[in-house]
Amino acid sequence: MPTTTRTLLAAAISVLIANQAHALSESRQEQTGTDNYADAMQQGGEDNAIRQVQQGDANVAFTTQEGWALNADSDQRGTGNVSTIEQAGPNTEANVVQDGSYNLATVLQVSSEVGHSASISQIGVSNLATIEQLDGADNHAAIQQDGGSNAIELSQVGAGSRYDRVQ
Repeated sequence: MPTTTRTLLAAAISVLIANQAHALSESRQEQTGTDNYADAMQQGGEDNAIRQVQQGDANVAFTTQEGWALNADSDQRGTGNVSTIEQAGPNTEANVVQDGSYNLATVLQVSSEVGHSASISQIGVSNLATIEQLDGADNHAAIQQDGGSNAIELSQVGAGSRYDRVQ
């Protein structure tokens, strides 16, 4: 293959890779059974989404996103659920739903921009919900827990932040 053709091909691949970093990116993981583990990461771009669905016992889901206009959903059904969502960038949204006992949900959102939204809903006993929105303004957090021995940890920094709780 001539050098000119290789150079053009390499340039075309570079453009495709660079454009993909800023395009819509979606990831969906579904697991059923025992000892489920899911880990998803998205870096760069906008309008990225991750959805993790787990049914069974000893579920663990980790989500890490960097970019803007991010969305992460974690839905877990069973006993011993752990969900952690970390988002860095403006205009992020995280939603965790856990149904079972001994649930732990953590959402961390960081950006100097505006518009974080986090929601945790837990049904069962011995639940712990933690939301940290460490920067920005106009952040919203909502935590709903139905069951006994529940605990909430919340940290919001920024003007116009609001929090809704049902326990």
